[in-house]
Amino acid sequence: MLPSPPPAPERPIALFLDFDGTLVEIAPRPGDVVVGDSLRALLESLHVALGGALAVVSGRRLSDLLAHLAPLRVPATGSHGLEYQLRPGHSQSTTDARLPECAWRELEAFVAAHPALLLEHKGHGAAVHFRQAPELADAVAATLGTLRDRDAPDFMLQAGKMVWELRPQGITKATAIERFMATPPFAGRLPVFVGDDVTDEDGFRAVNALGGWAIYVGEDAGDTVAGMALPDVTAVHRWLRDMDSKLSRHCA
Repeated sequence: MLPSPPPAPERPIALFLDFDGTLVEIAPRPGDVVVGDSLRALLESLHVALGGALAVVSGRRLSDLLAHLAPLRVPATGSHGLEYQLRPGHSQSTTDARLPECAWRELEAFVAAHPALLLEHKGHGAAVHFRQAPELADAVAATLGTLRDRDAPDFMLQAGKMVWELRPQGITKATAIERFMATPPFAGRLPVFVGDDVTDEDGFRAVNALGGWAIYVGEDAGDTVAGMALPDVTAVHRWLRDMDSKLSRHCA
């Protein structure tokens, strides 16, 4: 059993938060997630209290992530670090790589033949969700693996919670966090990353290497490299409120 994190360390922190499964409950379809006004207000308050050193670090496409967070405007990265904005309104990409059109056509045909699957366009790559058809997990992985080997050798096959994804190699949530930590207002602070999925393990390793806090979200931490844990999304919100309260008292 991993220990719970304290409300906040004594030194200034840079706070990095995953989205699905961390800030919001995972929905049957990615578009069905709900971001309540109270969560937006809490993130805005923390963003101010931390001097801007708060970023949402997601596997979602950046434009989709920002649409769910709106009107909140905070630093963010999408597609596991392939897209990012250090400052609101200034989005950038780390690569020009795109999944070939022939691969897209085959993916569309494959998903059309299995209506319970969901194909997500990630800009640079693609994700196939099988939450409604878990028995198709192996078929999804095999299909994406075949397309990678044949059409996209510079792409990697990435597992997630009830999803397989094809995305360009070399960019991860670790590189995203390292990019933020190299720039103000994040630079020089203690990095804290909260996440729930296997794709967050790269980010955990990055903050561990920097002497920060890696916080896993879930009842069963398994083989995570995180050193702390919170059981669920509700607990994450409670912890963030406690941190906001502590920081607000300090500022007062």
